[in-house]
Amino acid sequence: MTVTEPNGKVYQYGTMTETRLVHLAKEGHKEAYDEIYNRYGKGIQSHVTGIIKDPREAEDITQIIFGEKLPKNVKKLSDEAGNTQQPIYLRAWLHTVATRMSFNISRDKRRRTIILERYEGNDESYEETIITELYDYKRRESIAKALDKVNKDHKIILKLRYEADLSYAEIAKKLKLKLGTVMSRLSRARGSLRESAPELEELLD
Repeated sequence: MTVTEPNGKVYQYGTMTETRLVHLAKEGHKEAYDEIYNRYGKGIQSHVTGIIKDPREAEDITQIIFGEKLPKNVKKLSDEAGNTQQPIYLRAWLHTVATRMSFNISRDKRRRTIILERYEGNDESYEETIITELYDYKRRESIAKALDKVNKDHKIILKLRYEADLSYAEIAKKLKLKLGTVMSRLSRARGSLRESAPELEELLD
């Protein structure tokens, strides 16, 4: 992948510094996001998996980091680098975000485990299981109805994720796309769905 500067020079995304990639991402170059994910996606997912010990949830966290956290922070990262004339250490920033999210989730899991152990063998434990199952059913039903409000491309990728319950890797294989492209498309699709049906905000987290 390449980008042509105003002076006519052509640069390869694969050879760019982290600082340049962040500046381009800020300017709206989707290829910059793809390159960032291609460089660091697997490493971040592996790092998260090592902390929370759940590959599927680690995949979700990685998607949130690259599809939501990074886009929300590229302007701040780019502007701070411009003001201080310092390079952007993007890999370090990504690892910091991943570590913080992972430990927060691990802590919440431990709390849930302690609570469930207290109710082990009691009626409340069974009741909580039923509530969880009903919530999952309601989540899928609500999302299915809301899909009619988004465009065809967004509907396809959302159906594969939330109805077929495919992983990002499985979606990438099915649609013959790069994993980074799937993650960015899914992030945009989720944003579109939130705009069309704000009541689904909590269900999509």
